[in-house]
Amino acid sequence: MALCGLMLAYTLDAQQKETQPLPDWVYMIDNSEVNYYEAIKAFDFFWKDRVKPVEEMDEGEEAEKEKLALANYLKTLTVAERNYWDQLQYHYKRFKRWKKDSLPFVQPSGLILTHEQRAAIWYKQQEEIKNLKK
Repeated sequence: MALCGLMLAYTLDAQQKETQPLPDWVYMIDNSEVNYYEAIKAFDFFWKDRVKPVEEMDEGEEAEKEKLALANYLKTLTVAERNYWDQLQYHYKRFKRWKKDSLPFVQPSGLILTHEQRAAIWYKQQEEIKNLKK
């Protein structure tokens, strides 16, 4: 019975080690009140000393070196580490897309216009266009 409890404790401990929490920047981009610059700062800090996913559009000798380094790195990962890496890779690409898509709506303070604010600006512009045509 004691051996069974010990095995269960070891299994639970191993599962906890395998499941790593996602970094803050993953959740920051889902917050409509996030400061754009703070999210980028958190993202850059997280990836500072880590192997980054290779961008699909990257070409050239430097990109090939990065792809080779990444392939070699991935070979060293356990199954749990590879699962975590796959999650990070997904969120890395998601963050890059968020960063590009949000940039036009970033205010000097770092706050991003809400969808409602963007729509209000668009409607105002449409009214101005209508008034110019009259």
